[in-house]
Amino acid sequence: MKICSLLFTPLLLLSAWASTADSDAIPGWAKEVFSQKLAAHYRYFNGLHPSYLEADFDGDKKQDVAVLIRNKSSGKIGIAVVLRDKGITILGAGTPFGNGGDNFD
Repeated sequence: MKICSLLFTPLLLLSAWASTADSDAIPGWAKEVFSQKLAAHYRYFNGLHPSYLEADFDGDKKQDVAVLIRNKSSGKIGIAVVLRDKGITILGAGTPFGNGGDNFD
């Protein structure tokens, strides 16, 4: 039993570190947009690693970010697409998205 507890504690600490590592790596500009416009209703969801993707989604030659999110009130999972200088689109996380529904769990 002592071995289990000795193994469990470091694994627990490692999983807690891993769950915050991805959201810490999100570019600063995207974090700022998230905190100003999304943090009241959504939080980062670190169910997959990496939990965000950085690319030019709209062809304007600027890096954009898609990040996994969880709706704070419903617990539903989705994606926030943050287009640099252009706005945010929520897919899922309580917002219906075509045949994908409103929960990407």
